[in-house]
Amino acid sequence: MRIGVVCFDSATNLSVGDKTFASLDSGWASVAGEGAKRISMVQELPSDTLWITNLTETQFFGAKLHAHPNFRSEAYMRSTLRHLYSELGVDPAHVSLDKVTRVLATVAQRVIDYAETRLGVYPRSKTLNEDFALAMKAPASHVPEDMHDVLRESAEHAYVRTLQSNTHMNGGKPLTLRRNRLLHARDLLSRPVPQDVRWEHIPAAALPRGEGAIERMLDQSESAFLVDAEVSNVNPHVAEVFSIGGGARSIRRWLTDVEWRMAREWADIRYNGVLISCEPSIAVPQRHCLPTGDYAPLSITCSLVAEQVWTAMTIKRGGRDEPRYTAAAAWIRAFDRMAMFDYAQRLYALGLSIWGYGGGNVVVQYPEGGLKHTLDLVTDTGLLAPASKLLEAGRPQVTEGVYGTA
Repeated sequence: MRIGVVCFDSATNLSVGDKTFASLDSGWASVAGEGAKRISMVQELPSDTLWITNLTETQFFGAKLHAHPNFRSEAYMRSTLRHLYSELGVDPAHVSLDKVTRVLATVAQRVIDYAETRLGVYPRSKTLNEDFALAMKAPASHVPEDMHDVLRESAEHAYVRTLQSNTHMNGGKPLTLRRNRLLHARDLLSRPVPQDVRWEHIPAAALPRGEGAIERMLDQSESAFLVDAEVSNVNPHVAEVFSIGGGARSIRRWLTDVEWRMAREWADIRYNGVLISCEPSIAVPQRHCLPTGDYAPLSITCSLVAEQVWTAMTIKRGGRDEPRYTAAAAWIRAFDRMAMFDYAQRLYALGLSIWGYGGGNVVVQYPEGGLKHTLDLVTDTGLLAPASKLLEAGRPQVTEGVYGTA
């Protein structure tokens, strides 16, 4: 399939109150292998091409482009176009928009080519990871109805927002620090996850007496479990970073065993019940769909494919009438949050302000004029800063981005 990218001019957008409506009157468009061209209306674009736009989801629906099957919003590949051009060092602040569009079209085409030829993915859904889920035969959920709400708490908690007691950094500039996507995906999908069926509920009255006895019981468990918990008195050293419910869609009551092990280290826990899996945990077979090879982590193509693979395992699966999350989805999201909490905790200890974390990244905030100092602090953390930020900080040795274009 032919893939193109179209970047509409933001200067012609219309702002009404707190809403911004995208203008489709002008912009740059490029198909991989061809130069970018100037367009004056969306109707000029070839209809046989799938066009990824630079419009947010809200702008995309506001422009009614969701009704046209060959257009997608900027988050089609999970990572937005803004994040991608920043990572690759082709930010419009430093590079002309026609070149930005051409680079993004090349990257998108290579991702789709890899997906089609190696995994049998055919783009048809509004997000690429949905089509990955179909091609990889991600299993439908068999979670019982009365347990789905419990798992949904974790499965829908894709990003943790921190609660800062000192708001002086609210006006700071954001810096996204990312774990290598392929290495992150390999880590998440290599871990055993519980199965959907056969869970045993232990109410509070049937638990051992005292928090210490309950925790010893859980420590000895070889099965996956969920804890109905009240978490309080978070250790001040991590209080502004560790959050059970920050960014969640609903109040979090149930913690996966992954989160529980972290929570018990930093906070007081009151136990109201436990759900224990009666089936052995196993790693998902879809992990074998991840790109392989010693140099694959250096490829932006392989990295974006890896992001589709692991996030495909976290979306609802099942019939159209009532798709549900799998237990694996809840655990993979928990693995991701706790992995990135570990990085966030280390960055916080360095004195950085943490805005949020999850999805393989941590967003920190830095004050005006503080970019170079912030980049110096994060050098040895194992997280990658966007190439555009390295250029902005005056590091001329980085001229081709942090990835190859393969």
